[in-house]
Amino acid sequence: MTDPAEISAVVAAARSIPPENFEGFAGVWPGEISTALVDAVYSGGRDSNPQVDEFREQHPDVRDDLRALVELGDTPLLELLGTNRTVQGRRPKAEAIIEVAGKLVDAGIVHAADIADVRTAQLRNLYVPVEGLGKTTFEYFCLNLGRTGRKADRLLTAFLSDALNRKISRAETHDLVTAAYGLLSADPEHRYGETAEDFENGLRRMSLEILKQPY
Repeated sequence: MTDPAEISAVVAAARSIPPENFEGFAGVWPGEISTALVDAVYSGGRDSNPQVDEFREQHPDVRDDLRALVELGDTPLLELLGTNRTVQGRRPKAEAIIEVAGKLVDAGIVHAADIADVRTAQLRNLYVPVEGLGKTTFEYFCLNLGRTGRKADRLLTAFLSDALNRKISRAETHDLVTAAYGLLSADPEHRYGETAEDFENGLRRMSLEILKQPY
């Protein structure tokens, strides 16, 4: 059972968030599909990665252009981001990034705006089968571009951990957020989003400030 005191703490933290935070969530890297991809694969859900920031600075023309990323190739990524291998350890992450970028380009997805009318299932079918990638980094890729849905992720757990001053597991996240939104939505001056998903997105936006990542 969720601790009522912790629910109250989350409610108090949410009340301090500006109302405009609950009006939409564009993602961790809005309008930068290549950055979103590189960050998802290399950072794997961790906090801000300075090497990803450096990638952006060195290749500004690549940030929102997967075709340019494919043309760049994996060598610059290896030099800048390292020879880290995928979870299975069979290939460098840079190689997997270039392969999936090519598949997305072949499907007509070059810029961040191109995913607006693409179903998540279609994106998943292009991304997940690439050797070395999978559902976890795919979720971070979607999160980076503002496609969230109702699921626990590093931004929600970061907000809750900060509010409760302890580490929060993904398993706890849904119950805490749902309970807090239930109380806040009954507020006469309710301003916390029309749906629970809007509420979660408002917490995500606040988390970007906690994690000191650009928005």
